[in-house]
Amino acid sequence: MLLNTIHETLKQGAETRVFVIGDVHGNPRIIEDAMESVGFNTEKDLMISVGDLVDVGPHSAQCLMYLREDWFVATRGNHEHLIKMYMDRNEDETLIDALKDNGAQWFLDLPFEQKEVVHAMVKRMPVALTVEMATGHKIGVVHADCPNDDWNVFLERLDERHHKQLIDTLWTRNRYESKSEARVKNINAIVVGHNPIGVNKFNETLGNVVHIDTGRHFDDSRPLPIINLDWIEEEAGIEFGERLCEINEVPDFSFYAEPVVTC
Repeated sequence: MLLNTIHETLKQGAETRVFVIGDVHGNPRIIEDAMESVGFNTEKDLMISVGDLVDVGPHSAQCLMYLREDWFVATRGNHEHLIKMYMDRNEDETLIDALKDNGAQWFLDLPFEQKEVVHAMVKRMPVALTVEMATGHKIGVVHADCPNDDWNVFLERLDERHHKQLIDTLWTRNRYESKSEARVKNINAIVVGHNPIGVNKFNETLGNVVHIDTGRHFDDSRPLPIINLDWIEEEAGIEFGERLCEINEVPDFSFYAEPVVTC
């Protein structure tokens, strides 16, 4: 599904399992294998991608096509944002080298009409998601990190006027490289990708931020980058603490957007 806002709140239905999958980078087999590994049910379950669906691998366009499905949603990664910047600026030639260096030759080779379709899709990938779990806990999803110590303040500043915060959300590696254990307030946990974690790790938790980019896209012997949000306390070793939203007794599927026009 494609959304229309830079931040969206999703509510877990009573029978819905919510999974988050890490960086795919043009390798749809990662999505397929991850779905098979958890017995994913497209009629009931929801898959959230941390972004970077595209570039590097050979099947970027195929990965974007998952956004047509109402059971799949993705936050914007730095690779999608670079494409957005390039098209927002009328095919800004100063960004061509950066696109090539980041594995986006597939995009540069597209006819202009198809570039416009890709542009329309990446523009509708939100930068942040808040998932309200049926337990009353809240889990955030962004690509790289929450560059603020308060989720609510972060969301208030999540717009083009606060350009540095937007870029840091998509690109920063500061928390992971410094191994900071600082927690982000007003959110029980945050799931991110972007930073490949150690070999044979399924995830790595710093504070209440869970890193799930296992590096599967460059080494298929590494674990699949997927986590079930119902199990995140146990799998990632997080103390959730208080509930931050009301418990929904009735399944709420109102977050499903209209189908996107396909290429």
